[in-house]
Amino acid sequence: IISVDDSRITELNPLQQRMVESFKTGKRFVNIEGIKSSLDAWKFPLVFLDFETMNPALPRFDGCGPYRHVAFQFSVHRMDSLEAEILHTEFLHDADSDPRPTLIPALLKACDGEGSIVAYFGKFESDRILEMAEFSPFHKEALETLVPRIVDPLPVIREHVYDNEFKGSFSLKSVAPGILGKQQSYEGMLVANGSEAQRAYSELIHANTTADRKRELVTASLEYCKKDTLVMVELARWLFALVAEKK
Repeated sequence: IISVDDSRITELNPLQQRMVESFKTGKRFVNIEGIKSSLDAWKFPLVFLDFETMNPALPRFDGCGPYRHVAFQFSVHRMDSLEAEILHTEFLHDADSDPRPTLIPALLKACDGEGSIVAYFGKFESDRILEMAEFSPFHKEALETLVPRIVDPLPVIREHVYDNEFKGSFSLKSVAPGILGKQQSYEGMLVANGSEAQRAYSELIHANTTADRKRELVTASLEYCKKDTLVMVELARWLFALVAEKK
C-alpha cells in the first residue's frame, strides 16, 4: 500500500482515520468542543515560553552528564487578555560559561505572577525547569512552582485539529504554517530549528568568531526563539477564536 486513499487501509486508530479522511476530503478536522474543554484549564495571563538548549556528549559544566540539556536562551510572550498588548521578554547567554546562573533569575522574573505557562511539547520545558531546580537550591522552590502552571497546545492540536498541510506532523514548524498560513513558516531564517540554534550558539561563544559574525548570530538566534513563542500566541488566538465563534 503506497497511497493514503487506498481502500485496503483499515483498522486505523482515531488519529490515523482523521488523517485519511482529511486527505480524501481535503477538509480540515476541527473538534471545537474538545478545544473548548482543553482551553478551560488555561488561566490568564498566559505566559508563552520556549527554551533553546545544548546537550553535548561531553558535558561542558559541573553537574551535567552526557547529552544533558542546558538552556542557554529563552523567549517569553505575555498575554494578559486576548485584547491586551503582548509583552515580550528574551534572554540569550552569549559567553563561553555556564548560562544557568544568569538565565534562572531572568526566567523567574519573566514568568513571575500567576496564570498558565504555555509551552509547545511542554514536557521539555518542565523537565528543563526541574533540572534547573536541582542545579540551584536557592531558586529551587520558585522554579518548582512554575511546573504546575504549564499547559501544552500540542495535545490540544493533536487531539482536536488536523489539516493536510501538517503532512502527518504535529511539530510547531508544521502546525503553524498549516493553520496560520505561509507567513508563519520558518523558511529562509538563518536559524530555523533547534539543531541550527545549537550550532549557532556553539559558533557564537567560540573564541575565533568575529565580532560581526557574533552580532549576526545573536540577531538570528533571538529572532528564531522569539518566533517560536509568537507563533504560539497566534495559535492560541486562533483556538480561542474558534471557541468564541461557536458560542
